Amino acid sequence: FSIFVDEPPTIEFVIPEVMLSTIFSFIPPAILLNIVLVIFIVIKIVITINTTPATAKTIFFISHCFNKSISEYCYNTNSSFMKKLFLPHKHVLPILCIFFVVCLFFYKTLFRGLIPFPGDLLLSGYGPWRHQSYNGYVAGAIPSKDQYFDVIRELYPWKTLVIQEIKKGKMPLWNPYNFSGSPLLANYQSQVFYPLSVLYFFLPQIIAWTILIILQPLLGSVFTYLFATEIGLSATAAVASAILFNFSSFASIWMEFNTIWHTILWLPLLLFIIERGIKQRKLLLGQKILFILALFSAITAGHPQDFLNCFLFLV
Repeated sequence: FSIFVDEPPTIEFVIPEVMLSTIFSFIPPAILLNIVLVIFIVIKIVITINTTPATAKTIFFISHCFNKSISEYCYNTNSSFMKKLFLPHKHVLPILCIFFVVCLFFYKTLFRGLIPFPGDLLLSGYGPWRHQSYNGYVAGAIPSKDQYFDVIRELYPWKTLVIQEIKKGKMPLWNPYNFSGSPLLANYQSQVFYPLSVLYFFLPQIIAWTILIILQPLLGSVFTYLFATEIGLSATAAVASAILFNFSSFASIWMEFNTIWHTILWLPLLLFIIERGIKQRKLLLGQKILFILALFSAITAGHPQDFLNCFLFLV
């Protein structure tokens, strides 16, 4: 793979600007407006602390006019669909809080264009790069958290090969680049059948990789919040539970692998559906389909030992 052999790596991997427009093109208008409202609230708080009263009053007036115009648009529109879309709901604010925490956690990706990919391991652990200096660091002293090299040596190249083979119309059965060849489809961590891997066929690999990294705490937190509220926790306790579970040390460390937490994040959704089914004394058709999809996603996400742990917990 030329990305790992022929080209000297850099510490910062940049996301193309097109990624921004691609991501936001999929966000519904309701979510966008709610995000903007949250941003205005944050701006208000920051300005109150860091500016003069006159400037603060000016910004408050602008944001008040903006908020009022959105409210009038939401509630005065003749479309019943738009009214339902923008009507306040008890889950909107908690989920926006979760979204804000995820954005804060990935601020280097969202605002500086850095890729959540351990490229520093090449510079710190592999020749010839570890014998050279980069960005003012002495040769061999590039800082890294010295984690396993699985992502850079295995997971990302395997995903590259899977994408290439499927785009050629071939089943990715075999990897000819390891030893004298090794199974690829039977290699659990290649994620050939993982549903969210479909992103790799619509976006460049590094962008799809980045989105899937971010989706881990986002989906996991939303699912945990839903399960926590279903068993009777308050919204505040549910948000706290979601953040503590999906941003724990275990989750944060293994998030970059793009397999382990993709396996675990489906557990709270499965628990939510089971809890709802117990209360209803049956599962509706849509709930059954969602349960099957979540279970299939956990099975194919790429880490069998964690799926086994989750399955035993469900049982």
